[in-house]
Amino acid sequence: MGTKAQAERKLLRLFVLEILLCSLALGSGTVHTSEPEVRIPENNAVKLSCTYSGFSSPRVEWKFDHGDTTRLVCYNSKITASYENRVTFSSSGITFKSVTREDTGTYTCMVSEEGGNSYGEVKVKLIVLVPPSKPTVSIPSSATIGNRAVLTCSEQDGSPPSKYTWYRDGIEMPANPKTSRAFSNSSYNLNPTTGELVFDPVSASDTGEYSCQAENGFGTAVKSNAVRMEAVELNVGAIVAAVLVTLILLGILIFGIWFAYSRGYFHSKYLLPEALLCPSLSRGLAWCHLSADPDTALMCAGVVPWGALITRLTHTKSCGPAPSSSLAVLSSVLLTLTIPFLLFQEQRKGE
Repeated sequence: MGTKAQAERKLLRLFVLEILLCSLALGSGTVHTSEPEVRIPENNAVKLSCTYSGFSSPRVEWKFDHGDTTRLVCYNSKITASYENRVTFSSSGITFKSVTREDTGTYTCMVSEEGGNSYGEVKVKLIVLVPPSKPTVSIPSSATIGNRAVLTCSEQDGSPPSKYTWYRDGIEMPANPKTSRAFSNSSYNLNPTTGELVFDPVSASDTGEYSCQAENGFGTAVKSNAVRMEAVELNVGAIVAAVLVTLILLGILIFGIWFAYSRGYFHSKYLLPEALLCPSLSRGLAWCHLSADPDTALMCAGVVPWGALITRLTHTKSCGPAPSSSLAVLSSVLLTLTIPFLLFQEQRKGE
């Protein structure tokens, strides 16, 4: 495969050089096609026409272009290796035994004189027709009024590429919402080429069931499943309540730490000797708990100043139990850090 690819690349370089040389010495030869654009359903045979006159000893090449892809189909009146099993050459054009969607592109027929005195070319656009598949949509279940919302629709099989139409509650959405009474209160941009529908901003009237349809002029237009989008108000009350609850819990935590400290629960007699502390805990609370089996490992745990709980197994048998107040303080830390996140997540789900 590598040798074949290298050989084809070498042919392409030689071909481009020859075309440049021939273009400098254009003669009276003419090249013509009977069909500049050919449309054919996939898996069918098709012929791309190329006729010429004014060449005493013509040399014919065919080139394929699509996007960044360029390939030689025919070089020096002979089909190249990558096409030889499904394309045949004649003096009036090339014939595909069966086309696929990958064959869509522009084919250039180039004819030159063997001596390099004449050159001419003609382009043939081949469009392999493939009906669209059922489009997939991305539609948020809820959108906050006043914010931006993006709905997308796409399908990958259609050739030529599909155009997209959006529907709300079964009614087609016009490109300009102000031209329709049903959508006059909406503000959106609809791109039929990319299938993107952007509300900016979302309004209360945008609530409904949305679906999109893909069609490319070949086969039957296909519609997606309908998905409901709710336009919701921003829940300011829940956000204020979450902030207040967080402040109250923070106050309780500070009071609990002050109370424990004033009662002497943070005195060194309640804490482990420095040698028994977890290595990662240079400061903060630490305690040990001895299991019923003296031969089992000892669980050492602590809370670093920013509140992350760390556990570490320490193989030792000597440790005193931690006072219950320390455990209460640790529980308060975890509770205080967890509740605001839970409230925030609930608010996000509601939007």
